[in-house]
Amino acid sequence: MKIIWQIRWFSILLVLTTAVLIGAIVAYGYRRITRFQQVASLRQIRTTGELAIQNELRALVDSISLTAMFPTVKSALQNANGMQVDDVEGEDAALLIQQIFKTSIQYRDYFDQVRLIGTANGGKEVVRVDRKNGEIVVVRGDDLQPKGSRYYFDETMRLGAGEVFLSDIDLNREFGEIEIPHRPMLRIAAPVKDDEGTSIGIVVYNIRFNALVENVLHNDSDAYQYLITNDEGDYLLHPDSDRVFGFEFGKRYRLQEDYPSASGLFPTLGGGERKETAPEEIALDKGHHQLVVDKFSLLPGVHPRQIVLGVLATNLIVSDSQTRVIQWATIATGLLVMVSLIVAYLSTNFLTRPLQQITLAARNIRARKSVEMLPVQRDDEIGTLARAFEAMVAEVKQSESDLRSTNHRLLEAIKDLEHFTHLAAHDLREPIRKQLNLLELLREQLPEADEELLIFYVSRIQRCADQMYRMVDDFRRLTRLSGGELTREPINFDQIIDTALHSFEEQLSCRGVEIKRDVFPSGLFGYPSLLEWLYNNLIANALRYVDRDGFEIAFTAEQAEETGWIFGVRNTGSTIPSSQLEEIFKMFRKADTGQEEASGIGLSLCRRIVDKHSGEIFAESGPDFTHLKFTLRKQHDREQNNEQ
Repeated sequence: MKIIWQIRWFSILLVLTTAVLIGAIVAYGYRRITRFQQVASLRQIRTTGELAIQNELRALVDSISLTAMFPTVKSALQNANGMQVDDVEGEDAALLIQQIFKTSIQYRDYFDQVRLIGTANGGKEVVRVDRKNGEIVVVRGDDLQPKGSRYYFDETMRLGAGEVFLSDIDLNREFGEIEIPHRPMLRIAAPVKDDEGTSIGIVVYNIRFNALVENVLHNDSDAYQYLITNDEGDYLLHPDSDRVFGFEFGKRYRLQEDYPSASGLFPTLGGGERKETAPEEIALDKGHHQLVVDKFSLLPGVHPRQIVLGVLATNLIVSDSQTRVIQWATIATGLLVMVSLIVAYLSTNFLTRPLQQITLAARNIRARKSVEMLPVQRDDEIGTLARAFEAMVAEVKQSESDLRSTNHRLLEAIKDLEHFTHLAAHDLREPIRKQLNLLELLREQLPEADEELLIFYVSRIQRCADQMYRMVDDFRRLTRLSGGELTREPINFDQIIDTALHSFEEQLSCRGVEIKRDVFPSGLFGYPSLLEWLYNNLIANALRYVDRDGFEIAFTAEQAEETGWIFGVRNTGSTIPSSQLEEIFKMFRKADTGQEEASGIGLSLCRRIVDKHSGEIFAESGPDFTHLKFTLRKQHDREQNNEQ
């Protein structure tokens, strides 16, 4: 049977795969329905929380309004404001109010302070009862503070009888500074009126906002958490405590930034004016979490202050019946998948056995092992592939044998060439050195009569010998550059240039050369020893081709976006014909300037050094300057290169 038919039979297994996909789609749809039900549950939780907060605040408004109308409260304020003669009656009134305030704090755990503030002495507190470290404390004497400058005092004093002030929810301040540890505070205040309807002071409840929320919402579940923001979206309550009240410190964490779809809760008109229309409740999905959020008024019909209350589901909430359905569906799908996997495994194992044989043969070839029998006897596509592979194996073995033989001959040739190169360099340097020494002795012993003529010829011979010596030395450096291992190191350009200049210190000084230098970068890696050769050659090139004294040599460095950095050596007093700007970097090529002492290898050596750094070298020239430039690829990490 042809393999194509085998594959067709194997396609029957796709039916099982389709079953799995259908099961997955059904499970996904069922889960979506469950999530919709969860949204409905979250909506109910949020609405219940909203009503609980509103009812609790209504009770507080009724309490503070009743307190502001007590005659005792008016008497205490009139005495504190200097409006009453009977000090005894005023002091008794203050003591009675202290007891009333202590009772109010005692029965409401979320009360932080209850205060009576008059208008005298900058709005100084008349009666103040605090909750500190679980204890109820009456504040007296100098500890009573002036609060006339606080925003809630002025706004409450302007209210009419029976009206209340509801503050922003912010962090409590004492003596003008935010308290540490931070205490989120909501203030409810009511004006106290005299018999003529004039405000003579205010009653203020300081409510610890977090304690109020915990007392009212009673969230003991791990399945959901509450989020609360002010009417601008700044978090007041959040599972991450570092994200609340950021606006108090100049860093805002807002609901609409975490959930852009919630921006509809904070509509604004041009110029920052807020719309008065109330947005509808919003349900949001983010990852595996769901959030139901809406804005509401804390005291509908009493005060316009609004906050945003959200319920964030951290775990999927499902009923017991839904859980049983999910469990049975999961078990059935799992069994179906297991059966499908077993059938697929047995089928593919049978169908791919010939391919496994070919794969094993390929691995054996790679591991230099013998190749076992291939299914060449088959008359289908696998058999054709096996026979072709068998022929390829034979060809690979023959090619490998030929390559091994060729490599052996090549290695021998390379060894012979390296031996010849080093031997030739050594044998040429030694007789030249002796020749130079003998010529020097000859000059010292010349007869006086023939001195001028002989010195002329000897000088020419010596110059030729010097040229040959430099040529051999450059050739020797070139061969060394082609071999061995090099390690990239941090490049200190200033140190390299200083070392190179030191080698030519006497010539530079005698010829009055002016040295200039740009600011060189740090953080580049390369081969410092090769770069020292490079700068030596470039300086020597400038000294050789400038035929006057008092010229300038500048070491340049400029940053380029594409190539990293461009460095160079620029000298005045010489020029290179434009037709030779590329030729000078080739082996044994020299600029047509009339100089015969150069070996023709120096700039070729420079090009090889720049190649080692993955850069380029080029020349620029004008009527009275030559600028040899090279690029270095910008690197930030150490690189270990073994280059041949």
